[in-house]
Amino acid sequence: MLEFPSTYKKYEGRLITILVIDDEEPIRELVVNMLQGAGYNVLAASSGKAAIAISKDYIGSIRLLLTDVVLWRENCREIARQISAARPTIKVLYMSGYVDYSIGSSSVLDSTCEFIAKPFTSDQLLDKVRAVLEP
Repeated sequence: MLEFPSTYKKYEGRLITILVIDDEEPIRELVVNMLQGAGYNVLAASSGKAAIAISKDYIGSIRLLLTDVVLWRENCREIARQISAARPTIKVLYMSGYVDYSIGSSSVLDSTCEFIAKPFTSDQLLDKVRAVLEP
């Protein structure tokens, strides 16, 4: 069972929905559990295509898209662009274990993108999510 620090009360994320994309199931489940443990409503997708469909079908507000940078045969920036086009107020946070590929000189992301490096602790993830949601 996951334990969460006392600073992250169950009520913290109430009424906030986050859409998570990661094509690696164990990582996706871990991230979902971390976020749900802090009280966030979490929608999870194993691909960008699935995330776009979830975003289209979900009638509530989605405040944050948390997506892996490296997705099998998909471009994370394009997925974020499509979801953001339909949901202009959504914030985007990218995550990756390939920091050089993600934010290095030959990067997928630029300096305007919010990013968190894997692996991260639940404290680190929740701090970053809070910072992105409440700039």
